Amino acid sequence: MSVNVPTHSRILPSASRTGTARACTVRYVPSAAKILVGKTALSYTYTQPVRDGRPYNMYHGTLEARPVTATTSKIVYTLMFDNSMLGDAAAREADRARRATQFTRALENMKILAEGGTLPPAPARGRGAIF
Repeated sequence: MSVNVPTHSRILPSASRTGTARACTVRYVPSAAKILVGKTALSYTYTQPVRDGRPYNMYHGTLEARPVTATTSKIVYTLMFDNSMLGDAAAREADRARRATQFTRALENMKILAEGGTLPPAPARGRGAIF
């Protein structure tokens, strides 16, 4: 998944965190802790830790600002997870589709913010989802 944004964009703070934006820094968002496991000047990679009572799905994500021209970059979000613990192929596909929708919306919101825009009001949802 990716979108093009102006190069002067910045990553906006979105959650509380511990650490100094180096490996092992932990960001807390409403749904989970995200542990920084790697970064470059234009990207970072995180994982979510094992949680009690939940199957571990090896969730990792990389967010990258890839230069396209002298004035624009492309935000590339790579998400890796294992949903094989779900009951059948239909459940796994539904999970994949839900995540694709969620992260596409997140990328669209990042593009709006990077271009200096304001996010539209969030649709009503349950369980305190942030995107």
